[in-house]
Amino acid sequence: ETQLMHGQDLSTMENEFYNAVVELDEKHSLLKHEMQVQVMETQQLTKEEQQLLLEQCSTKLAKLQQQNSNKKNKAEIIKLQQRQEVLVSLKGSTMEYPKLKHYADMSKLYNEVAKIGGLHIEETTKGRLCTVKETQILTRKQEIMEELEYLEEASRNWFEDTDMFDKRVEQTRQQLSLKYWNSQKSKSF
Repeated sequence: ETQLMHGQDLSTMENEFYNAVVELDEKHSLLKHEMQVQVMETQQLTKEEQQLLLEQCSTKLAKLQQQNSNKKNKAEIIKLQQRQEVLVSLKGSTMEYPKLKHYADMSKLYNEVAKIGGLHIEETTKGRLCTVKETQILTRKQEIMEELEYLEEASRNWFEDTDMFDKRVEQTRQQLSLKYWNSQKSKSF
């Protein structure tokens, strides 16, 4: 609504969402539906999300089984048991963490460090004065490091907890290190 009030265009996805729901209850039900689609149909879950959903499902199931058993409770119990079976069946098919938003830009920077030869420059210049070229490489490498840190932080999702974000950053570092530096170390620069 803020974008519309300032005369800015909405993206296609934002426009569809805005047109689909107006009231908060409608937005809540749409979000809940999209989450169910992600879990039950497309089955796009990380291991942590799967474990969290299994715990929630088990807790709800235990509460319902302790309560009085009426038709509504029995139907809800059956629904939760089916959901639990689906979640358990996903054990081996969990996905990787989603890539960071600025993955492409980060990839270019990792490649640049590899191209300028700045990967192990600190080790080769230790204990001696640097040449002009080595100083330029060290300076550029430091600039790239700062830019990478900025891009990592700019890739954080709105409601993402620190643990999940740290795992996504670590996965990205490992992937890019392997791709450009043939190194297992995630912070080798």
